Amino acid sequence: MITAALLLAALMFPFSPAYNPVAEPIIVVFYFPLLVALGAGTNAGSRIRKICQLSGDISYPLYMVHYPFIWIFLSYVEKYKPTLLHMSIITAVGTPLLIALAYGVLVFIDIPVRRYLKSKLIDSSPAATH
Repeated sequence: MITAALLLAALMFPFSPAYNPVAEPIIVVFYFPLLVALGAGTNAGSRIRKICQLSGDISYPLYMVHYPFIWIFLSYVEKYKPTLLHMSIITAVGTPLLIALAYGVLVFIDIPVRRYLKSKLIDSSPAATH
């Protein structure tokens, strides 16, 4: 809980052209590694552990699929100049849909491809031929 509060403090750090050139590198180089170190030493309960495992598993598929949707969203914003309410609705609906798409990529593409490649790697290893 404390680690989450410390992370929230870093994410809520206000922008200022005057001190950000100094503050941002300090946060990235020192503060974030400290948070990682603090988080690595914690023991999560079973429910939190499952959430953390899913978050870790889905992070790469989400990274893969999100970029085209950002371009589409920004093109929409540039062309139609939606109100804050419309952008909030698009974000509230689009975020879970994007996470669902990433989960589908995880289940139907990422996991099967990793399983296939792992089996090929194990089959071709020198230890497997003996």
